[in-house]
Amino acid sequence: MRRLARWSLPAVLVCLALAAAPAANAQEPTIVTDITFPEEGEPFGTFTASAPLCPSGTFVDEFVGGGGAFRSGHVDYGASAILKTFTCTDGSGTFTILFHPQFTPATPADCLQAGPFAVVGGTGAYAKLRGHGDFCVFGDEEDRATETFTGSFRL
Repeated sequence: MRRLARWSLPAVLVCLALAAAPAANAQEPTIVTDITFPEEGEPFGTFTASAPLCPSGTFVDEFVGGGGAFRSGHVDYGASAILKTFTCTDGSGTFTILFHPQFTPATPADCLQAGPFAVVGGTGAYAKLRGHGDFCVFGDEEDRATETFTGSFRL
């Protein structure tokens, strides 16, 4: 019985360390974009990010579907799906996020649109990138805005 007790504490500690290892690699970076909405073509711009992502680069949006809006009498509603492909200026690779900008009663007051996002692909150093989180867009100009993507990213 003493033998079992002597090994049970170290075994429990090892299991806890292994369970915590993936969480230690997960980080909460924020990607901040400066987005331009051209008169024709897809939105594009530049971004900055924190580790494990590259520090900066460019991006382009691709509208996937959704959109439109309706008025409920008190509130406008709208939602869409967009692929955003980020290209790192340091040449380390690209990564793509699928996000769903929405305007609903649940949209935070400081966001023009908000919603969830998920990493759906990558190349180079980001070929195995996984991540998800929340998105917010804000701005006061018709053809420019700032976006934030805050979440958990793992390589």
